[in-house]
Amino acid sequence: MLAVVYGGLLILAQRHHVIPPIHHSQELSGSALYWISNIFLIQWITGQGLLNAGFWSLVYEVVFYVMVGMILLVAKWMSARWNQQAGLYFLSVTVAALTVESLLWQIVTGSGGAFPMDRWYQFGLGGLFFLAVEIRSNALAGYSVKLHMLNRMMVATCVVLTVVFASTRSEGGGTIDHPSSRMQSWVVILYLVIVWVLRHTERHFLHRRFLIPLFWLGSFSYSLYLVHPYFLGVVDVPARRLGFVGNLYLVSWGLQIVVAVLASWVFYLAIERHFVSSRQKRRIATELAEAQ
Repeated sequence: MLAVVYGGLLILAQRHHVIPPIHHSQELSGSALYWISNIFLIQWITGQGLLNAGFWSLVYEVVFYVMVGMILLVAKWMSARWNQQAGLYFLSVTVAALTVESLLWQIVTGSGGAFPMDRWYQFGLGGLFFLAVEIRSNALAGYSVKLHMLNRMMVATCVVLTVVFASTRSEGGGTIDHPSSRMQSWVVILYLVIVWVLRHTERHFLHRRFLIPLFWLGSFSYSLYLVHPYFLGVVDVPARRLGFVGNLYLVSWGLQIVVAVLASWVFYLAIERHFVSSRQKRRIATELAEAQ
């Protein structure tokens, strides 16, 4: 709701040429459906535009979380009906099946398919990867060596399908801010490789003081992603009027980064941190403390 109110004010400011368009052109629509869609993050379903460019991923996330919630409800029922292992098997196999379906559909047809399955493989592969490499048989009740091996096999299968998808199809996009399906697929693979490498080496970097700013940025990176478009234009216009153009635009660029980071940190303190789990807060505090 806060984003909708503030975004609406920005749109009015843009229409009166007080500030320039922010990242993506935003237009004020008189349609009630437009505002309802942006408040409840159902733009892809209703076919409405995005008030904030960053909302595109939230639309997917909300649906993904609903889907996972439904899977977990069934897994919980199976755990109570039979045992923990049955519920965990259902969770892993269902996520893997949806991931395989998402990839096979796009490989065979060359189209993304129905929302949100066009991007489910990116979400599902990340979840399977976590189950396969981060959870051990003695860390979770019902999680066995056989299930651990099954998760690894399913990850390997999905990685192979992702490589096939990247090698055979390239749909849409073509630019760094709107990448094609091929570029997205290779980035998913690269991300898994980076995580795999870092998980074995991260302990060696935790006590490096020069990384403290990165740990700090990481603690509110989601807020930074969501709200930074709101502040770039506010800095850009005054900077241009002061003559920071051409070679001096680097000054404006630096100011925009500083303002966006600080404003996002304030947003995190005021809004996001109240929705962060206690476990996540303890993990962040521990990482920052170890770095110091």
